Amino acid sequence: MLGLVAWRGDGRFEAATVSYRVRTAAMRRHPAQFGLHDEMAVLGSFIAGPRALARLVDDAPLNTDDHPVVSYRAPFITYAPDSRPSERLVELLRKLERAPDEILSADADDQTRARLAAYWRERNRFIEVGLVV
Repeated sequence: MLGLVAWRGDGRFEAATVSYRVRTAAMRRHPAQFGLHDEMAVLGSFIAGPRALARLVDDAPLNTDDHPVVSYRAPFITYAPDSRPSERLVELLRKLERAPDEILSADADDQTRARLAAYWRERNRFIEVGLVV
């Protein structure tokens, strides 16, 4: 499943704030139960920044109440797929560019930026290896 999240304004994250929120989450189920143990797991789940996502959906039809594209297309993708979900995910990850500067706040240090870029690189490698296993 792929979710596109948007908001107005800068929309970049401070790693320390994300870390704090993961540690102090007051939810029925802690984020760690979903594999979100720390700020890198949260920030590393992003597949692209705003520029790449804007290019991806540039010519996509708008999904609205009176034009429910997702509802109509879902059965075709679910019950008559032309590829496995993991193959579609790898294709998407290869197509999209990621830049820590689009996700992290402007005052993020070089070490945090490098960690996030490495997290994405290794996550993608892990997913790609899963295709051949």
